[in-house]
Amino acid sequence: MLSPREISEHAAGKGLDAKDEALVGDWAFDRLEGGAYPNSAGEGLAARPIGKVRQVGDNGGGYVRLEGGRLEVANGNRLDISTALTMEAWVRPAGPQGGGCLFARQRVWMWGFVFHARSDWIMLDGLRASGREIEANCKIPSDKWTHIAGILGAGGLWQIWVDGKLVKEYKTRPMIISG
Repeated sequence: MLSPREISEHAAGKGLDAKDEALVGDWAFDRLEGGAYPNSAGEGLAARPIGKVRQVGDNGGGYVRLEGGRLEVANGNRLDISTALTMEAWVRPAGPQGGGCLFARQRVWMWGFVFHARSDWIMLDGLRASGREIEANCKIPSDKWTHIAGILGAGGLWQIWVDGKLVKEYKTRPMIISG
């Protein structure tokens, strides 16, 4: 789980090169290798484009446009997270109603988490891990990149961050995040 300082630094574009043993996934989207975007946080967990996914940019500065498609990471033991989790992404919705699922993890039916973002709303759902979700009504502009982060934290702390600022917090009972 990242600290508030780390999330604020990442939103400011700092500290993103740090190698952290606990980091499970980090995808740059500047090049495909074997039909997938490599995970720079370690071996495995490459993100494979499924459906209409368009790569934009290259040579160290790329992103993907999900135009009805998605990126899929194969199941792996490194995804079995049981204490805390931080999910971060730089997003730029395609328009006023743009957005969708950013991260989802299901091992068996309805266990895991989902992190959704639209241009006017962000939702973090613990699925059957707790039966809870938190939502934040906030504007994510389509004319600039916005850093968002979601935390399913130790001890039941849930948080949603936008551009390094905490916008929603909820305290629930401690849980297992991924079954």
